[in-house]
Amino acid sequence: MHGIQIARPNVVRRPLCLVTGGATGLGFELARAFAEARCDLVIAGDGTVDLALAAEELAAQVPEVEIHWVSADLSRGTGPATLHNKLRTLERPIDIFVANTSVGAWGDYGRVASLDDELATGQINTLSTLHLSRLIAKDMAARGGGRIVLASSHSASSCAFDTLQSATRAFTTALADGLRLEFEGGGVLVTSLCPEVEAEGPCLRIQDPAALNDFARAVRAGVSGRGPAKKPSALPDDLQTRYQRYLVLSAESPRA
Repeated sequence: MHGIQIARPNVVRRPLCLVTGGATGLGFELARAFAEARCDLVIAGDGTVDLALAAEELAAQVPEVEIHWVSADLSRGTGPATLHNKLRTLERPIDIFVANTSVGAWGDYGRVASLDDELATGQINTLSTLHLSRLIAKDMAARGGGRIVLASSHSASSCAFDTLQSATRAFTTALADGLRLEFEGGGVLVTSLCPEVEAEGPCLRIQDPAALNDFARAVRAGVSGRGPAKKPSALPDDLQTRYQRYLVLSAESPRA
């Protein structure tokens, strides 16, 4: 089974936020934060059961917003186009795109994971992110506004025994920085979100959920859900401080 499920009717037009990998982990927390910032949601991934359960939980936590889920396999080259085509059936533009889908193999490079697994990691973490970002950014640019958040990681600098994940995250950070500069002044704002990796393993852990709410509200600012985004206001100067172990790079907040 796959498709779109509406968990709550849309009464008031709100910004529509797409979160890939939104059924579990950091993706679910980001989806929750944007829902609490009063965005309607589309959560996407490749597991229909997890997506449906996540949509139900989000709808219970934030009943004021509309929740959709879409199943698409981003480990395949056709996955981004498939997802983009399914989104069109909503007949609503994506105002905020949060690219969070990623996978990785923890251990000695070339010994733990098979080559097929490593190639799938490259597809999901880099090519699918690039492809889907291109499709959605093109739509946003044509409308004159939108927000793109690419989830990366502090492991983009270096992380032993997570080599491939580090390399793909470096790609994501570079992609976000390049897009941010290319779209500067055009109404499309691009942000890279870089949580820190826990010392004991590859899991990303939420140290301060309230900070995610602050981030979601800042990204949402100026997006009405009714046409081009307003001229963005600056992100709070102390956003990085309030984010504690998170680093946020964006058009409004220069690299530290």
